[in-house]
Amino acid sequence: MPEHNLSRPIGLQWFIGFTEGDGSFIKSKNRLFFVLTQKEITPLHYVRALLGFGKVSTYNEVGRYIFLINVKKDLIYGLMALLKLPQKNLRYLL
Repeated sequence: MPEHNLSRPIGLQWFIGFTEGDGSFIKSKNRLFFVLTQKEITPLHYVRALLGFGKVSTYNEVGRYIFLINVKKDLIYGLMALLKLPQKNLRYLL
């Protein structure tokens, strides 16, 4: 399981609020992705540091950055576990 730094309640609360506003799940050709896009790269590096997984890079558009989780184990055992999604529902997502 990926190592994360969300043991402090403030980190988890901030992450949930931030991702509810700007995060999205995308399903494409039987693959699932979690994506955050921002004009500033700093919050995305903070998310990466909190979670301990994912990738930050430049987005196609000028002046946009993206945080991406596309590794199946990181989605299942990392992100979904943090969001407390019941295990029985995970099989339908992937």
